[in-house]
Amino acid sequence: AQRRGFAVFMNAFGGDPARILRTTAHELGHALCLYHSDGDAWRPGGPATGQGRTIMNQTGQLAGDWGYAWSAASLHKITDRSRRRWAPRSGFAFGTCH
Repeated sequence: AQRRGFAVFMNAFGGDPARILRTTAHELGHALCLYHSDGDAWRPGGPATGQGRTIMNQTGQLAGDWGYAWSAASLHKITDRSRRRWAPRSGFAFGTCH
C-alpha cells in the first residue's frame, strides 16, 4: 500500500509534547521515503538499543538524550531521491512503518 498520509494522536505518550513532536517528525520521515535504518542507531547486524539520537530511530533504540535532528543518512536520502518519486500519482510505494 502507498503511504499517503499519517496521523499522530494528541493523547499518545500520555500527552507528552516532546514525544508527540518527535513521533510526528518520525512519521513525516516515512512519508519522505525514510526507513528506521536511516536512524543513527542502525548497525549492519540491526539497531543498537539505547544509542539513537535522531528522528528515524524506533522508540526502543532511543538514547536518553535523543533529539530532533535528522541523521546524515536521512538528509542524504531526502535530497537524493528521484523527482519521479515525488510526482503525484507516481505509483511509488513509500513502505510501511514498524
